Amino acid sequence: MKSCLLAILGLLTFSVTTGSVNAQDFWYQTHGLGGGKVVALVTDDNGYVYAAGESGGLYRSIDNGSSWSLLNSGFKNLWITSFACGRGVLFLGSNQGILRSTDNGQSWIKVSGGIVGNDVVKLGIDSSGLLYAIVGNSVYR
Repeated sequence: MKSCLLAILGLLTFSVTTGSVNAQDFWYQTHGLGGGKVVALVTDDNGYVYAAGESGGLYRSIDNGSSWSLLNSGFKNLWITSFACGRGVLFLGSNQGILRSTDNGQSWIKVSGGIVGNDVVKLGIDSSGLLYAIVGNSVYR
């Protein structure tokens, strides 16, 4: 039994040292954000990574999380609740409704027409690119 255990440990050590373990088997912490608790994380068609902080911070990384840039320094009293990305368009769900960006998060416009209330709970995009939003107890599309 002892020799079998040593053989397994030796095999595991060989696998790790020879690089045969997939990168997905390990997690590495990226540099932290300044926007409080992270509530959403998505990637876009350009390979950028976006992280939304609950207290209003929206950050973008173009180097796999090594550094982050704040994208919404002009927002006031914004509490981000959800974030979605599809077909080159970014959407934020927040206490101020739904915001859309078509320029990688550099500028935002409100697109909440027809929605009763502003407190967006969750956003989602289906395979055809249609955006869904949960606001209160209702689902919108």
